[in-house]
Amino acid sequence: MILSIYMKVFTFMFGCA
Repeated sequence: MILSIYMKVFTFMFGCA
């Protein structure tokens, strides 16, 4: 699912930030 990838990227960005 695209939403799943988007959520994963968002979480990664948030976690990296």
